[in-house]
Formats: sequence, C-alpha cells, structure tokens
Amino acid sequence: MIGVIGTAPEADSVSTMIPMDHGGNMDCTAAAPGSVLYLPVNVPGALLAMGDLHAIMGEGECGNCGVEIGGRVTVRVSLLKGRSIPWPLIETADKWMALASAETVDEPAVRRLPGCTASSRTMRAWSRWMQECLSICSAI
Repeated sequence: MIGVIGTAPEADSVSTMIPMDHGGNMDCTAAAPGSVLYLPVNVPGALLAMGDLHAIMGEGECGNCGVEIGGRVTVRVSLLKGRSIPWPLIETADKWMALASAETVDEPAVRRLPGCTASSRTMRAWSRWMQECLSICSAI
C-alpha cells in the first residue's frame, strides 16, 4: 500500500507527512490495487509524489506506523481534462470516497459535506458517487 501519494498543494510547499486537500500522507487502505485515486491538480505539471510503502496496515496509523517496507510500485497516471476536484477521491468497485484530514475527527465531515453536495450537482459523469453523496447528506 502506498501511504503517501499526492500532488503539489496550491500554496506553499508542505511536508509529505501532512495529509491535506492535495493528498499527501493519507495512509488510506482503500487506495489499493483495482481502485482509482483522483487527485487535484493545483500547479502546472501536478508534481505527483509517492512513497511510504506499507506491507500491511489497519485503518490509519493509530500506533504511528504500519509495517513499513521498501519496494516498487506500478501506477497508471491519466489527466482528466476539463474536470477539477478540490480534494482526493477514491473510486472502488462498489463505492466512492471523498478523503479529508484535519486535527479533529469531526472537522473533516464538516468540511466535506457542503462540498460533496455542491460537487454532486456539477460532476454528472460521476453519478454513482453523486447518488451516495446525496443519500448521506439526506441522512445527516
């Protein structure tokens, strides 16, 4: 699993240890073989970076690390022209996930909910994600 994967942030440079809206140290086990990770492009060339490989890890690094390993990864990178997203999204075989990170547990949900509803109106090509997002919004 790739623990750190992201593009350059919109503003100043940041440590790869910090997960933010550009990706970074997300340590998300859903970003796995067969899934699609969508990252925002904030600067010309995107400046994709990745590293911090894990042999295995639970959901998040609650003990501050998974089982770290060296290795090689193979990824396919595509640019979706005419589309922009404000934060990382993961598409798996059966769901879409909007990724968020913050200092508290509640803050990411508060930050993503309005964006998910706004994005769902404009990202018509991503209809499965849209339906799930609107279902979640109506349940909260």
